Amino acid sequence: MPPLSTTVVDITDGHKIGTVHWGDPQTDGSPIGNFTCVLNPNHQFARYAHVSIIENNEALALPGNIGAHPENNTHCFYTLHTHNLSGKVHITPQGTDGTFTLGDFFDIWKQPLTDTNVAGITGLPVEIFVTDGTTTTKVEAADWRSIELKDHREVTISLGTEVTAIPNFTWTGND
Repeated sequence: MPPLSTTVVDITDGHKIGTVHWGDPQTDGSPIGNFTCVLNPNHQFARYAHVSIIENNEALALPGNIGAHPENNTHCFYTLHTHNLSGKVHITPQGTDGTFTLGDFFDIWKQPLTDTNVAGITGLPVEIFVTDGTTTTKVEAADWRSIELKDHREVTISLGTEVTAIPNFTWTGND
């Protein structure tokens, strides 16, 4: 198991983490599974998780606007969405709080999440690690889609060469 990095990176400001790899994934606002795109989502239960995708020890920036659709001068948002290239996933449950997963996030992004294809990257070994505070665990392939996106949880997806250290991020606030 790779160690948790001793370097803690503050991403409160939403700065880019990694190299841009994917284009702008804005949707057309149509329902995706059980998720609808909502103007002015409820922030009562809002929180952030973080997702890192690392290919051969190089961080790839998650796109901004995953789960967002332009509506006139504003955007509608799905329950799981990004605002920038930091890797923070904003979770804004519609109505009541609930459990939202990595599989839900990839569905909204319209990207695969399998042991042979992660967001269009194929042909590389895949390992996924979950960090809660200072505790990191490796998740077996059968459980990847069910990884819950919890407040301040870090999900690290390692493609190819195993990561040498699990990224260690911090941020304050939920907006």
